[in-house]
Amino acid sequence: MGNTYRGWATVIADGTGTAVEADLYAIQEKGRLSAWHGSLHTGAGASRWAVRGKTLDLRLPNGRQGECVITKVFPETGRAEVTGNGPVPFGSEHER
Repeated sequence: MGNTYRGWATVIADGTGTAVEADLYAIQEKGRLSAWHGSLHTGAGASRWAVRGKTLDLRLPNGRQGECVITKVFPETGRAEVTGNGPVPFGSEHER
């Protein structure tokens, strides 16, 4: 898995889950994953949860979950850029 995640995830916003394609990467500092960023794509235009500044939960298929904030929205393509808020929910620290 490394320090990236590319695949399906679920965005949980306002109590509702929405399937998205996630392309995420983590930044490593002092041997630890310290921050994460990436993009989410619904594949069908803008979604109700895609609002700049909104905080939402992102759940990966392995059950790991992280909180992120939307930093930029591209309504014409259904893509949103996010910055993780808290622990990295993927990457080499989670591999066993």
